[in-house]
Amino acid sequence: MKLLVSDFDGTLFNDHYKENIEAVNRFVDAGNLFAIATGRDLNRLLKDLDRNLKFNYLICSDGAVIYDSHFNEIYRSDIAPKVVDGVCEILRVNDCFGDIDLIEGANMNDRKISAIYAPYDEGKAEMANYALSCLQKRFPQIHGYLSTHYINITNRTVTKSSAIHQLLELEKLNPVLVYTIGDDQNDREMLLDFIGCAMVQNDLDFSTPVVKSVAELIQILL
Repeated sequence: MKLLVSDFDGTLFNDHYKENIEAVNRFVDAGNLFAIATGRDLNRLLKDLDRNLKFNYLICSDGAVIYDSHFNEIYRSDIAPKVVDGVCEILRVNDCFGDIDLIEGANMNDRKISAIYAPYDEGKAEMANYALSCLQKRFPQIHGYLSTHYINITNRTVTKSSAIHQLLELEKLNPVLVYTIGDDQNDREMLLDFIGCAMVQNDLDFSTPVVKSVAELIQILL
């Protein structure tokens, strides 16, 4: 049994989406496992997640939260409350960021936060990058980066790769049977730690085998 973990935006979710879905379903029907690993939180992911796609796990917020195929939360890594307050305070006073979105746990009463998002003015990307660097110096407990439209902040130890390791323990899988595919820097660790493959068009700063689609990779794996 193999495990294939795919990034969502620009990798699974692109012009080949329908073809990719059909290939993923064949992969799962053959007795393998499939997981999405995305920088999106669950609500943002559900807006574009096709209901016909067969999956076993959803790794959201760059690895901060993992859901099973029934959308049950099975793992999460939270940011310390004092850090959340400090980060939000800085984001609020910086005029390049919009409304802050705090990703809470399944139990809304515990007020635990796994990720912080805020849209940024793309015309002020340099200012946003500077604010991010200041945040990371002041709060070494966090990891953050600028995606296309948002600043994404999680616990420092969180990566897509760390979440995959959680799945390996859960499924008792051999790491050599794990395949990953992505196209951007937040996919870096999972592509390097496992058998990684990149999209032909990617923003990675290292070399790895490339394919034009998830469907092409699955054809190779099957």
